[in-house]
Amino acid sequence: MRNTGLSVLAIITIFSSINFAEDTADNIQWGYFSGGTICLVSSSHQDIAWLDTPGQCETNRDVQTITPALEFMRTEQGYCFAMEQALNLKEYLQRHPELKDEILQRAIEKRFAWGATYTQPYESLESGEQLIRQAYFGRKMIRNILPGADARVAYNVDVPGRAMQMPQILKKAGIDYLVVSRQAEGIFKWTSPDGSSVAVYSNGYYSGPLGTYGNFKCDIAEVISKVSNKLAQQSDYYRKRNLPPVFCIYLCADGLHPVNYSDVCRRWNLLAEEFNKTSPADNKMPRMEHTTAENFMDSVVKPDVKLDTIVGERPNIWLYIHGPTHHWAVSAKRDSGILLPAAEMFATVDSLLAGDFNNYPAKELSDAWEAAVYPDHGWGGKNGDVTDEVFLKKYEFARDQSKAILDKSLQSIAARIKPAGKGRQIVVFNDLSWMRDGIVKVKLNNVKGSFYIADDGGNIMPHQFLHGELSFTAKDIPSIGYKTYYLIEDSNKLMTAAAVGKVITDYENDYYKAEFAQGGIKSIYDKQLNRQLLKTGKFLGGEIFSMQSNGNGAGEFLKVQMPSMEGFDKGSNRSSQWTLVESGRVRDVIETRYSFVDCQIVQRVIFYKDFKNIDFEAEINNWQGRHNREIRMAFPLDLPNGKIAYEVPMGILKVGENETKGAPGGWTEQGHYDQNASEVYPREVQSFITAYNDKARIIIGGGVAVWDYIDPTGNPVDYPVLQPVLLATRKSCHWEGNWYEQKGNHSFKFSLTACNPSDKQYWRTGIESNHFLYAIYDVSRNANTDLPVEKSFFSLSSKNVLISTIKKCEDDNGVVVRVYEIEGNGTNSSLKVPFGISKAQHTNIIEEQGKPLSSNGESIKIKTGKYAIETFKLYVQR
Repeated sequence: MRNTGLSVLAIITIFSSINFAEDTADNIQWGYFSGGTICLVSSSHQDIAWLDTPGQCETNRDVQTITPALEFMRTEQGYCFAMEQALNLKEYLQRHPELKDEILQRAIEKRFAWGATYTQPYESLESGEQLIRQAYFGRKMIRNILPGADARVAYNVDVPGRAMQMPQILKKAGIDYLVVSRQAEGIFKWTSPDGSSVAVYSNGYYSGPLGTYGNFKCDIAEVISKVSNKLAQQSDYYRKRNLPPVFCIYLCADGLHPVNYSDVCRRWNLLAEEFNKTSPADNKMPRMEHTTAENFMDSVVKPDVKLDTIVGERPNIWLYIHGPTHHWAVSAKRDSGILLPAAEMFATVDSLLAGDFNNYPAKELSDAWEAAVYPDHGWGGKNGDVTDEVFLKKYEFARDQSKAILDKSLQSIAARIKPAGKGRQIVVFNDLSWMRDGIVKVKLNNVKGSFYIADDGGNIMPHQFLHGELSFTAKDIPSIGYKTYYLIEDSNKLMTAAAVGKVITDYENDYYKAEFAQGGIKSIYDKQLNRQLLKTGKFLGGEIFSMQSNGNGAGEFLKVQMPSMEGFDKGSNRSSQWTLVESGRVRDVIETRYSFVDCQIVQRVIFYKDFKNIDFEAEINNWQGRHNREIRMAFPLDLPNGKIAYEVPMGILKVGENETKGAPGGWTEQGHYDQNASEVYPREVQSFITAYNDKARIIIGGGVAVWDYIDPTGNPVDYPVLQPVLLATRKSCHWEGNWYEQKGNHSFKFSLTACNPSDKQYWRTGIESNHFLYAIYDVSRNANTDLPVEKSFFSLSSKNVLISTIKKCEDDNGVVVRVYEIEGNGTNSSLKVPFGISKAQHTNIIEEQGKPLSSNGESIKIKTGKYAIETFKLYVQR
């Protein structure tokens, strides 16, 4: 007999169990799994801080999980273990740099695996670039820290939600597999709209097998009985899909301490060896071994298997835990999702203008990105007030750092513009990849007397000046570029004055006729579409309302916990009137004030003279944090049979079309996930949501993460009611968790516009509502002033393709440009770069595996498939 590493007593004990196998041979039929393999895959699900504070959980991961797992590997050659996120590796090496070589060796041996994403986030809460940075700080970081090792498996086992474009992001980052749970048990192909897919494994509920097999603490006879019963249940599933007879027992739980199953494997395999000596060829007992998710998936995902395909978004049913219950934090996150790519873009441009990357803020940007993607799905929890504060500070750091980098780069670029001598320069920058118009806001602290704003051609731009803030209309700002305006003092020009105090009941401009009522807008008539936009029999336009909101946002429940009518209140119940508080050539601002039981409300509606947008601003002041309450805003739309769509990371989701089909399956202690994905609401939304029919489309862009579109009140109406969920006061679902009270002042802004439903670029308006035009005023001159008064640095010829970021390559001085197609029409386009291109490559998402592209020196031709995300690397010279 070969050396098993067992004592004589252990061998005698094992062989006494063989009698069990021989006695029950006729009752155990291994069937499809005859001669196969049983893979014990062990990992520890680790929220950053759910079980305690971030600091305490980091210590626990070290002492109770990673260090013991390494010790098992020193004594057991076959032992394997996994940590689900790359953050765990970074933290551990900071605590134990002396163990780096050992960890590298175990990773190369494929015995200690690390998840290929940085954390395990709410995927559709992330911006597109934030989702991509999960792979940068995941797989790419692991490959850098552990040369020769790799991470091809991402884990997100806890969150019952998947972003529509996540499979594409993973696959194009070189990540082949995804491990989830709370999804029907099995092995699937999860596909993004472009056709990219990853193979996905789910065991149904990530800690379920621990209950099924009891950590294998029973005798070997019971182990065989339990495992053989499970294999019998799975035989038809495997047979129909032509899967190899390799079965995974995924042993995982929150904060799981490693368990060494090597003795179980030895006992099992010795019994199998004896059993198989006399068993028929079609009933061989399978072997059992420790392994990793990567090895298991490599064993079963073969070219001839017939995996079920899942396509689209699985809406997240835990969305109350972040946006409505953590408004300040999530607002900072959303801001950083916009500011960080802008900072990268213009820092890259600034370096290209300088002729080198010596001053490129690589570390500062990396630190900001890492902070922006650090918080995971574990808000609250034990000592959750500490965790939530850590998450808030991370997001605020990401926002503030990116803003500082952006401002410095814009100042530097503006200083290079050749002066025209017409007045004080105001350089207006656009971070979007199409030419756009918009309102520019500038703080002016040193202007006295009268002035006007003009462009380089002498055209006077409409402006307003109030309380030290200048607002003016800017036109045709180039793609990822700038345009120069001039503040020219002129005593003959009259200053704009605010019209204060006039009570408003109706309003009209070139685009709309509006009628105001107590608490909201009763009517908005679109003069271009010749249509009424609102249906206000139940709610007014922009009306704020409050409801009872029982729930916790991320408990083990099966559906979103909906608000109720207990204590219902709305703005039209409160005595108030609308007053004109600002008026001028740029905009008119109309305001109302009233109080609810637990806060004071200030609302403003802003109409623009040169733009069709209507802005809705709301302040919820002195919010008392009353438990189990929720505040929303209503936009009831006169769109019979209206359909709903909204922006998701790097795409647009049409409700009822782009979700996964049917119910996800999977389970938790409370039951099965049997609600159809298309029936889940509210939803996680990026920049905008839209409702449309064959007559009109209404787009609302806004600054909250969670939106509803179905009337939540009694006797619900059958037309769309778009509702940003502003605030909710709920409790952490941890039994020792905190209340999410958010006491204090909160502010919100939304922008509404309408267009013809045939307008394919409607999404631009929604995205623009969250991307401000940046202004640099009274520029300090650089000695090298060679830039023209107007310039685009990067532009695309196709209207349906967007640039998501431009950045210095992580590994060299190449320039990375990432684009994605948003309308579902594959296209060939030209990327224009006015710096001189010496070489170009098409790479994967993490800037590796470059394939040469042709260039004419000023542009490259790029092919972007339907809904595709593509990354290019350029070597440019000034």
